[in-house]
Amino acid sequence: MPFQFRQRVMKKLYMLLLLICLPLAGLDAADKKDYEIYLDSLDYYLQQSDKYVDRKEGRIAVLEEYLKNNDLPPEQRYRYLLLLFEEYSCYQSKLMYETTQQLIRLSREMGDKDKLVNSEISLAYSYLWSGAFKEAYEYACSIDTTQTAAATRVRYLMFQLDLDFESSLYVKPLRFFMPKYKNNLRLVVGELEKLLPPDDDRLLEARQKECANNGQYDKANEYLQQRLRHSAGISRQTAAKLSDVGFMNLEMGDTVTAVKYMVKGAIMDILIGSKQAPALRKIAETIYPDGEVERAYEYIQKAMENAVFFDSRYRMYESSITLPLIDKELYELTKSQKEILTVAVCVIIVFCIAVVFLYAYIRKQNRKLRHSTRLIREKNRSLLTMNGQMADINKELRSANNIKDVYLGRILADNSSAITDIEELAKTVKLKVKAKQADDLIPFIYKKDYAKKRKEMLAGFDAMFLHLFPHFIEKFNSLLKEDCRITVEDKNTLTPELRIFALVRLGITKSDVIGEILNYSSSTVRNYKTKIRNAAVVPNEEFDKRLLEIESEI
Repeated sequence: MPFQFRQRVMKKLYMLLLLICLPLAGLDAADKKDYEIYLDSLDYYLQQSDKYVDRKEGRIAVLEEYLKNNDLPPEQRYRYLLLLFEEYSCYQSKLMYETTQQLIRLSREMGDKDKLVNSEISLAYSYLWSGAFKEAYEYACSIDTTQTAAATRVRYLMFQLDLDFESSLYVKPLRFFMPKYKNNLRLVVGELEKLLPPDDDRLLEARQKECANNGQYDKANEYLQQRLRHSAGISRQTAAKLSDVGFMNLEMGDTVTAVKYMVKGAIMDILIGSKQAPALRKIAETIYPDGEVERAYEYIQKAMENAVFFDSRYRMYESSITLPLIDKELYELTKSQKEILTVAVCVIIVFCIAVVFLYAYIRKQNRKLRHSTRLIREKNRSLLTMNGQMADINKELRSANNIKDVYLGRILADNSSAITDIEELAKTVKLKVKAKQADDLIPFIYKKDYAKKRKEMLAGFDAMFLHLFPHFIEKFNSLLKEDCRITVEDKNTLTPELRIFALVRLGITKSDVIGEILNYSSSTVRNYKTKIRNAAVVPNEEFDKRLLEIESEI
């Protein structure tokens, strides 16, 4: 029965191979706007993708039906579970994980260590492809490959190779991690060289990934071409090889060849119903800068849907980097198209009105109409200009009034508090003098915590200012270079630099006045100003102008 099942599967795969080769056979001879013909082929298969997923689910259903038979011999059940794992490995990580658990239990019952270790390696792969790299590393370290066959040891090394290679891609922007993975890959390749013949596909894959990790993309591509020469039929492995050839050509700057191979790899992934298709995301990243925004958006959306369905945090993270960029480009394109359409409609409407209007009056009032139209337009422009100016003035007046009201209330409250303190001090001094306790005056005066009073005054100023300008810190930081931006520990408290420029925003520009308010020397205030202006991303004049343009939101 398993042989018949596999025979039917191979027959279907052979038919699918014919389907994929027919539309791609003419790619090398095509001369249609660079790589557009390749993308046309991909679009066709993406439209048919649900059909191929249904076929994959049919194969899975058949295997699950076989496994319902409780009388299956352990060896046969193990083979069915392996086939099911292969189907799940590019379909959904949760089902992949559950199948490996069944494989591990069955292997232990059978008492076969090679099967057990292979099942544990499969479990580690379920961690890897779901994006749980840390768990994959930890679990792989717990696998004991001693007293196992050479083939089992080779598969364990291939897992280490995949794990280190995928991890290096993940942390590639953090270059200080790369030496660790380069060393790991070199050790794995060295071990495989001892176990495998020179022309073995697994050894060629290991050397290819080591070269790619070291930036030797041309050499990695040579290994890939050797591997492709020995590849036949439609399989996940062939799809990965085709995609990798595309990735290598992309790194070498040959975009057309890269897209060609990535499209072939993506189509093969579609044909096997795979939800693990990194080529689709790479194609989107490659074509959207060339204006293929709508296609790129469709591809990256499909890549994200696949990642979510498979439940791969790694693939979701990869797609989430590119998706917002393409989404923004598509939004801008759609917006531009809508604006053009709106302008076109408006122009047509105005044109029709003008034609009808001119047709009725052109003979008698042509000159008068032109003159009147010109005057009206001039007056309209003048009125619009005046209205705009008035609106700006009113806005500034409202803002100034709001600031004045808030600060006036605060000043009255602070003055009232200060007068109360002075009256209390005078009253106490008077009593002490009358009681002839002059020696107690100095300790009494110093009993007052004037530093705390000043700190409370500044805290009150900060709170009041941020109430008026709640986004002042963010807008002020946008005027500074990224590495010079000011960080506040408390979002309701200003730093000395921010406090100085807050006073400048309120119209207090003289350094000596600012120094008196904040208890700084004039030179200290000037130094703060110079430091901030030197860190600005715009000239000093523009910086002052942009600072004053920060609006109150009260």
